Parts: sequence; structure tokens; C-alpha cells
Amino acid sequence: MIRVSAKTLRRIERPPNAKAEARRVKRMLSAALTPREDQLQKEIVTKLRIAGALVLENRSYGRTGALMASQVGDLDAVGSPDLIVFLPVGMVLCLELKRSAKENPTTEQWSWIKELAKRDQFVMVARSYREVVECIDAQMTPTVDLAKLNCNDLIRRRATLEFVLKLRQLL
Repeated sequence: MIRVSAKTLRRIERPPNAKAEARRVKRMLSAALTPREDQLQKEIVTKLRIAGALVLENRSYGRTGALMASQVGDLDAVGSPDLIVFLPVGMVLCLELKRSAKENPTTEQWSWIKELAKRDQFVMVARSYREVVECIDAQMTPTVDLAKLNCNDLIRRRATLEFVLKLRQLL
């Protein structure tokens, strides 16, 4: 025979709290609809490689990277960008990926972002492939007077535009 206390019976018989249940369901749906960071990274890496970029992936996910990482200058390797992208037109892009607008970089990641920005590197926090493309487009294709460009600049500009078009086709 199994004995159950009166307190346990009251807890079992009580109808669930509708507000708490709604919050729980909303959290579950939000988590299901938001891609995991590794899925986002895989999508971005695949599309950048198809477009012709060379991509270096930082595989030290989360703080566990501290065990594998060493010191890089004054910065610990923990918090280093998720992706370092070598664009085919001579530009380097450092990407820190986040799942949603609610997520922000950690203190270590902000240290890296600030340090790279100080060194005039192209750094961004991205939450989707579309954000990456729009940022690359804005950085790589500024409005210029084509009459003032020499032949090499025009060739480079054409290669840049072709690369951005390839990225846009993959949207």
C-alpha cells in the first residue's frame, strides 16, 4: 500500500496556474523558434564559403574554451570572436554571433570587440545571416566617385560588388 500525504494530494488536485503555464509555453516556443548559436554559425559559415570567403571558426564554445585557450597579448583567448572571415577582396571581418536581440556579448567578448575596433578591424555582433550581409554591403560598397578611381581600384570595386551580389543571392 502506498501512503500519500494530504499535502501531496492537495498539490496534485490543484488546477495549474494558467499564467505560469502560459509563460512556460511562451518560453518553450521562443526557444524552439530561435536557432541555437551553433546552427546560426553553421548557416553563416556555409553561405560565406559558398560566396568565396575563407572562414576561421573559433570552436571554444562558452567558457569551457578557457581550458583550451592560451593568452593572446593582453587578452585571454576566452571571448575571442566566433568567426574570423577573410573576404576575397582583402578585408577581414570578425563576427561574434548571438541567438537573439536579447543576448549580449559577455565581458570578455566586449573586451575583444573593443580591442579589435581600436586596431581598425571590422568587427560586428550578428544575430542573423541577413545582418552579416547588410553590414558587409555597407562596409565594402561605400558611395564613391568612380571618375576618381584608378584601374586597380575599379577592378577591386567590381570584385567587391560581385562578392556582395553572391552573398545577397544566398539570402
